[in-house]
Amino acid sequence: MSKETALDFINALKNDASLRMKVSQLGPNEVDSVLDIAALSGYVFSKEDYLAAIKTYQKTFVTGTLDQGATEGSNNVLSRVPGFQRR
Repeated sequence: MSKETALDFINALKNDASLRMKVSQLGPNEVDSVLDIAALSGYVFSKEDYLAAIKTYQKTFVTGTLDQGATEGSNNVLSRVPGFQRR
């Protein structure tokens, strides 16, 4: 279990519409269900790792260290994933 694995899962969510659909149907507080879906897809990590990965992801991809087009697209794609907050 690691933050790196959770980051890999977040990147998979960006690129896999089917996986993203499963997760985006969850309520905003259903983080434990995200962990279950991730595990079924081969990504095993703790809730703490997931929340830490979200913070890292948001710092790296949402606060402007990437170009604005990539930032906006990534933010929109993940905006319905539990744990992410719309900015």
